[in-house]
Amino acid sequence: MDAIVSLADSEIREVSLGPVASGCEDRISKLPEDVLLYILSHLPIKDVLRTSALSKRWKYLWTSVSEIDFNEYNHELRLDMKTSFLDSVDNVLLRHDPSDIRKFRLELMMLIIAERINSWVSAAVSHNVQELDLSLPVEKHFVLHYSLFTSESISILKLRMGSYFKFPYLIRLSNLKTLHLAVTFPDDRSTERFFSGCPVLEELVLDNCVWNHNKSITLCIPTLRALTIYNGPFSPDGLLDCVIIVHAENLTSFRYTSCLAIGLLPCNLTSLESAYVDAYVDITYLEHTEDEFPKRAISLLSRIHNVKSLTLSTDTMECLYLEEYLQAGLPTFSSLTHLKVNIGESQYLSDQLLMCLLEKSPNIESLEIPEVFYPDSDRLSTAVPQCFNTRLKTVVISNIDGDDVGELWFLKYMLENATVLERVKIFCVDSEIELVKQEINQQLQPIHIRSKSCVIEFCDESNQEPDIFP
Repeated sequence: MDAIVSLADSEIREVSLGPVASGCEDRISKLPEDVLLYILSHLPIKDVLRTSALSKRWKYLWTSVSEIDFNEYNHELRLDMKTSFLDSVDNVLLRHDPSDIRKFRLELMMLIIAERINSWVSAAVSHNVQELDLSLPVEKHFVLHYSLFTSESISILKLRMGSYFKFPYLIRLSNLKTLHLAVTFPDDRSTERFFSGCPVLEELVLDNCVWNHNKSITLCIPTLRALTIYNGPFSPDGLLDCVIIVHAENLTSFRYTSCLAIGLLPCNLTSLESAYVDAYVDITYLEHTEDEFPKRAISLLSRIHNVKSLTLSTDTMECLYLEEYLQAGLPTFSSLTHLKVNIGESQYLSDQLLMCLLEKSPNIESLEIPEVFYPDSDRLSTAVPQCFNTRLKTVVISNIDGDDVGELWFLKYMLENATVLERVKIFCVDSEIELVKQEINQQLQPIHIRSKSCVIEFCDESNQEPDIFP
């Protein structure tokens, strides 16, 4: 079908010239209507509307298009100088034929009266819209049309509005499976009532939401499979007093990027497969002592201890490093088989912190670590992690260079103690591979590699074929 779309793009231009002027036969208009509608669904809306001038066959075809995307940032949308953006939206939605609308996306810059926006929303819902994507400007008293919240057809809803999120009492989104929200939530009970009206929700994204009207929220979403929470460093104030409890026993994917001032308490995550945790300290919320933030990071990790694949960001690692009693505080990740840690330019990742994580993860089979470790031997535990003896098979080290002694220390320690290790992959800049190989060869000469089947591979960042360590 991609080829058809490409053909349509060129031949529509030919048809607009007319068969005599272009010297080409109007072949595209002879295609079946469902193919033509498929082509239109892959064109910008301004081009879809312009096709009405091609011929009688095309005059009303645009009224059956199933994917409608209006973006006010696209100033070329206007058909002519007399036709406004708003009139174009009216024209497409209110003159649409009785067929269903699969997707409606609307992104606005200007403030528009609620009645006009709601007429569009109502029209889309009346055409059994399946995917509704709205990005609306700030307006304090804006209330979306009630029909949106009882739609039986919407399966994907994406809503971005800086204003207060107001909705009717009755919420019954019986087919909603994917929900992306960037809103200011109302009071606790109203927020809970909204989510209770989404009985089959599988994916939830909360993007820079504002919770300053909330104190304690409990969300019970047994069907939820993926949860993403993001609050950037410039998120609104008022987060410290809010506690969000999430019950989601079928959750398999969890992504968290947020200031630790948010009190997030996931519960019953017995099915969790993967998690990414980027828990950072925002100094604008420092009403608590600095010691409180690493404790909150550990509390969050304790709630996801059943995870099988875990990625920890630079900020999370820094928070953990600040905890004096890390060994006692960290949970045991008994189901964890893959661990990846990032540090960026951080100076806070020590061998002690990495070893502590490994000691708390007895079943790790693969490990991804960054380029730099800072030796901290005074705090290093002498016990060899259990996973070294029974589980650890693959280790990936990123961006290593021959001058960094820290990761070479860990490499030597690992090779001397990991009994079932099968592969070590070392990634570095292509121009430094030989230098790294020479440095590692020199430092590994005196040691005894415990696993006889271990292979060391050197890979450049462009993923070319690896060099095998001799």
